[in-house]
Amino acid sequence: MARAGSHVAALGVAGACLALTTLAASCTGGEFMDGGTGECDVPVMLATNCAGPVCHGADEPAAGLDLVSDDVEERLIGVRGSADCDEQVLIEPGYPDNSLLIEKVSDENPSCGRTMPPMGHPLSSFQLECLRQFAIDAEGGPSCETCGDIRCIDLMADEDHCGSCGQACDAGTTCAQGTCIEACDTDLDLCDTSCVDLQTDDQHCGACGKRCGPGSSCEAGACVCDEEATGSFSQDVVPILNASCGGSDCHDGDSGVSDLELGEDVAYAQLVDAASDGCEGRTRVVPGDPGSSYLVEKLVGGAMCNGKRMPLFATLPDEAIAKVVGWICAGAPED
Repeated sequence: MARAGSHVAALGVAGACLALTTLAASCTGGEFMDGGTGECDVPVMLATNCAGPVCHGADEPAAGLDLVSDDVEERLIGVRGSADCDEQVLIEPGYPDNSLLIEKVSDENPSCGRTMPPMGHPLSSFQLECLRQFAIDAEGGPSCETCGDIRCIDLMADEDHCGSCGQACDAGTTCAQGTCIEACDTDLDLCDTSCVDLQTDDQHCGACGKRCGPGSSCEAGACVCDEEATGSFSQDVVPILNASCGGSDCHDGDSGVSDLELGEDVAYAQLVDAASDGCEGRTRVVPGDPGSSYLVEKLVGGAMCNGKRMPLFATLPDEAIAKVVGWICAGAPED
């Protein structure tokens, strides 16, 4: 491998601001995101665009990614982003089309997450071309494995190069997480390194990584309520929201980090039958249907359509999630 890409401590620039909340964000760009100079200056462009109070300034930057201090190139070139984005390289030296940062700021439908900046002014065509040239001129060669080809090879999934270059899988086997394993039976699907039944598996219900929350189970490829599931909004759900979602500059309505407010007086209207602004076409809480409720997806994690599992800095215990699921199963009453 020409160069081994290092890892960002938490998330790359493509997903760090999004990790704070997938429902909205506040990394808004100024009107002149190149600093108003009209010159191709990537450090100035990034600092002007991403240095908000909850984004990537030098003082406690989001996800530990500082895009303001000197030598920002060292934090981008050959550096890998988060697992949510398959650890794609932020700036791939010599390969702008393989650079996650460039995809995130230029593609209306990036392969993971949402377009950046998530709010405010998009980058101009001049600024996008500036970033592309930055990647082309970056020193170090490709940080991905090419196995002598001109394209990046995914050693975790490529059947001709499984785990290492030239290590081909035998007929009847497939490459999963860099290991050749027996191919799944026709009625099973490969999720990570396991063959699973998407019709009944609570961790892969209907699709790989689609998890059913506690208080529900997978039947016919859908998460359905357990018979005993029940819950109260005021007694069960509100205490969880107050303790886990309204603080840490998240969903208190004042931080600007998210449009979603989860204060006691507004949480019900913000959740029940309310459209998610973090995942188009999804509803935050669908009464009686936890499997279709985006809130449950965010609490249990897995193959989410956008962003990180919530709460961001702590995982709710199953008992707490079961109370939320039980309330939804009971029809999400406002009691």
